[in-house]
Amino acid sequence: FAINSEKSTGSESSRRFQSLQNTPDRFLAWMVSTLSGSLMIAGEMGSGKTTLLNALSGFLPVSAPIAALETFRELEIQHPFLLRTVAPAELSPGTPGVTLDWVLNVIYTRMNPAAILVGEVVGNEALQFLKATCLGRKALTTIHGGTIEEALMRLEQLALAAAPELGLAAVRSMVAMGLDVVALMGRVNRSGRIQRTLQAIATIKGIDATGNYRLDYLYRAEGEQNTPVFELAYQQMEGMK
Repeated sequence: FAINSEKSTGSESSRRFQSLQNTPDRFLAWMVSTLSGSLMIAGEMGSGKTTLLNALSGFLPVSAPIAALETFRELEIQHPFLLRTVAPAELSPGTPGVTLDWVLNVIYTRMNPAAILVGEVVGNEALQFLKATCLGRKALTTIHGGTIEEALMRLEQLALAAAPELGLAAVRSMVAMGLDVVALMGRVNRSGRIQRTLQAIATIKGIDATGNYRLDYLYRAEGEQNTPVFELAYQQMEGMK
């Protein structure tokens, strides 16, 4: 994984994108630069989730406003039209203020950013994130999970905790409808040196007959071999915009 995490805008960002090879890196950069779908970056603690989100933010188009929401400030975004909000995931009873899920709801229902970045979904904002993506908003976030399947399960659990009356089937349908791609980061020991690397990329193709997600893996790091389907993925996601 070799996306430069230094931020840039305009022609410099375009040059960086053009310099990437036709790899998983390029696919994610293309997806963000063209706002072709919503992306969730999964991984365990310290795996590089936020680092990847920061790097990809450098490819966001600069011609339209974007919104960045966090529970505490981690994202390092340089953008000429940036709306940034830091708010807690929850408040103690009787404590004045607003929570992250409330702010996210206001942003996707009352404003019109080209993209919404949520630093990490850890609470009720997971449901608002899904609602935003189901309305066609392009959104990016991170979440804890050792595999793509674990990350999707955690997203479901967080959304259900916010609105248990919805039920698992409805939440799973929202995930399949709104979320397009899940990328997995991981820590790998290479010759005694721990490296944070991109481990997998999968697109969500819907729900199968058993009620489970239909995942199409575009890339797996095992054996350093890429699944040769990126060109098809480009075409499919271009048609989803």
